[in-house]
Amino acid sequence: MGKSGGKWENRGKNGKKGDTTPRKPQNLAFSLHLGANFEVFQRRFNGSVSFFRGWNDYRAGFGRADGEYWLGLQSVALLTLQARYELRVELEDFENNSAAATYGSFALSPTAVSAEEDGYALHVAGFVDGGAGETMAAMGTLGAEEDGYALHVAGFVDGGAGETMVAMGTLGSRLTIGRSTMVNRVKVDHWELKGVVPHHQPHPTPAGDSLSYHNGQKFSTFDRDQDLFAQNCAALSSGAWWFRSCHFSNLNGFYLAGPHLSYANGINWAQWKGFYYSLKRSEMKIRRL
Repeated sequence: MGKSGGKWENRGKNGKKGDTTPRKPQNLAFSLHLGANFEVFQRRFNGSVSFFRGWNDYRAGFGRADGEYWLGLQSVALLTLQARYELRVELEDFENNSAAATYGSFALSPTAVSAEEDGYALHVAGFVDGGAGETMAAMGTLGAEEDGYALHVAGFVDGGAGETMVAMGTLGSRLTIGRSTMVNRVKVDHWELKGVVPHHQPHPTPAGDSLSYHNGQKFSTFDRDQDLFAQNCAALSSGAWWFRSCHFSNLNGFYLAGPHLSYANGINWAQWKGFYYSLKRSEMKIRRL
């Protein structure tokens, strides 16, 4: 896969468009949590990118891996076709409360001959409320081949000690995360520190299960209605999701900045904040098992 014009394209080893040979996206975002590498396929945090888009955008992907973005249904389907993955959903409200939910199994149309013809159907199971544990987080991107797959990181959070080291840099060939009594440390061959900002990172509370309701459902957009409702759930909810009739979660809805009067059309996770509260941040990420 490659990136062209800000969108992901499916490419084979020869780089030709249209070849669906599974390959990992070069600029895939990542997140370190509990020492494990999660691959981020959905991120929202400031409303700078519109997520009210059509089928082609959601299939191919949009945004930037170092900002708000959606990796693309085809890319996620190809990733989960290669191995077993778990899903972690991390959320934050405008009062700086955080919540999380983990699902032990996640895939899109794993048995279909064509994932797109199958509607990139959601297969999710093994809900674990909160996914408890310490949080060690870093966000960044993996550079292209010509860049030597250099690792670019930002926002390392110590293990609950209460400070975030906001940094941008390129790591060398060696990356280790150690633990002392006061702070977690990143040891690298090369590191450029841009600043240190105090920031409290509390342990996430249980978010509740707002995704299992959507298990088995096809993905729907305003221009491709594949839900079970008489009307178009994507249009009604101002988003794109694995709608049923219609939803208990809608993380691709409008960025409405907290409480809203309209029904269920924000960044909603009903089991945590209900249908009338649009979240500040959402991140969906998967880890290979």
